[in-house]
Amino acid sequence: MGQSEKPTEPIQTLLKMGEKEERRLLKRERRAEREVTKAHAALANEEARLRRMQQRVDHLRAEVATAEAALGAAQAARAAGPDLSRDPNAVSGANERAMDQAHALPAATNDEAVP
Repeated sequence: MGQSEKPTEPIQTLLKMGEKEERRLLKRERRAEREVTKAHAALANEEARLRRMQQRVDHLRAEVATAEAALGAAQAARAAGPDLSRDPNAVSGANERAMDQAHALPAATNDEAVP
């Protein structure tokens, strides 16, 4: 039996080494899977943050468009000049109405829709 055990010893040693290596590889794979999961979570968080920032930018664009329309109305009213044949209070009211109309313009005057 001494001789029959001798050839199996290298096989047993190889099997144990193979098991050890397999455990090491599995551990490494699990670690890599955890890293992928963390990376996916970070990506999802940053994409959500990007969507919020894009909505904020779109909202600010709409505010700028409204402010530019109000400026244009004010400049047009000033360019037209006062109607001196009318009551001064009526002229002021006309300018105020022009400004109010400019503020009543739709928020998104460009091609982009605001959510």
